Amino acid sequence: WTICAGYHKMYAACHHSHAAMEALDELRAGNPDLAGGEAVEHLLVEGSAMALNFSNADPKTTLAAKFSIPHAVAGTVVYGGDDPRIFGTAGLRDPRIAALRARVKLGQLPEVRPWPYNRPAKVTVALRDGRSFAVTCEAALGSPARPFTADQVLGKIRDLSKRDAPGLAPSIVALRAAAEAGSVPDVSCRDWVRGFFSFP
Repeated sequence: WTICAGYHKMYAACHHSHAAMEALDELRAGNPDLAGGEAVEHLLVEGSAMALNFSNADPKTTLAAKFSIPHAVAGTVVYGGDDPRIFGTAGLRDPRIAALRARVKLGQLPEVRPWPYNRPAKVTVALRDGRSFAVTCEAALGSPARPFTADQVLGKIRDLSKRDAPGLAPSIVALRAAAEAGSVPDVSCRDWVRGFFSFP
């Protein structure tokens, strides 16, 4: 039922991180000098009261990293939010992310709207040269408030599967077209899934 409600994640993290990550990606796109994190003095991430529970600034495992807003935002600054290294071993061991995590503070927004706008984020980035930026995301892309379009979902599938399952996206496109035409092919699930991969 969550699929039907439009819930598809853009980022490989706890959903309470998504608005902050999206805000930082937007800020980073306009300020490429933020990449790597060396220019950042500190970050303030303001969100809901619930978001304050995800404050672990020293996650020890990849799962803990996914539930750490400091790690998620530090990784977004260093790599960009869609980089799979953030929540893997590379991200956990990257000294730039570790250093930046320690300079992330969490705060509570004075007002948070009801669902589906109950996981917003305001991110304030202070740079070492004295400049400061603030950017807000009311609801992350992929949430029920801003569901993906079918093309965005297919684009995500294509990007995530192109290395390990290059046949997945074309198979889904073909199946979708067949279903819309009322002629779903008579193929076993096993054979259909085998077509995703490059088996000998």
